[in-house]
Amino acid sequence: MKKAVFGIILILAFSRVQAQDSLSWMIRFNTGVTNPVSPKSLAETHIPGFNVGLALGKPVSRSVQIFGHLQFNQLALDRRGAEANLNLEGYELKKGNASALTGMAGLRKSFLPGAGKSLTASVSMEAGFFHLSRQDLIESGEEERVISTGGSETAFGLEIGLALDHALDVHSSFFIELKPSIGWTRTEATFIIPVQFGLAILLF
Repeated sequence: MKKAVFGIILILAFSRVQAQDSLSWMIRFNTGVTNPVSPKSLAETHIPGFNVGLALGKPVSRSVQIFGHLQFNQLALDRRGAEANLNLEGYELKKGNASALTGMAGLRKSFLPGAGKSLTASVSMEAGFFHLSRQDLIESGEEERVISTGGSETAFGLEIGLALDHALDVHSSFFIELKPSIGWTRTEATFIIPVQFGLAILLF
């Protein structure tokens, strides 16, 4: 009797492990375009640039996933915008790019499609660090001159994502995502809106 009970316990334990293992790890690669929104000094002196990111997630149920995400956002200097915003008529600007690096973790909730459908919608929320870096604003000419000093800082950040995944097969999908991101930087909160697309792959 004891052997039978022990055998049943082993079977149940093995079944539980199998069920957990069926919720595979997933990796998501993305790229896209990031638009600066605020503060005004950033939005009016920089234009949208590229982004590239990597996320690793583990489902905790069929529709909920916990994950971590690292993303780099490049914002190029808008020379005309900077000249107008800073009243730099007669100056020709050479350098002054900005970037935002975010490292966050959170939850993703998926709304599973009906039978035979391949499109899945999801919402996500993440919190973590938001690192903003700005180059010195430099005038080009016979002698380079710093017009405005750059700098960097790390602050608490928050992201909310809205995504659509299109299944390619049982192991991969193509996705597009809108992911507003805010960092509570010192003088004024920094707000950017990345639009990204990429590939999601089940690892094992």
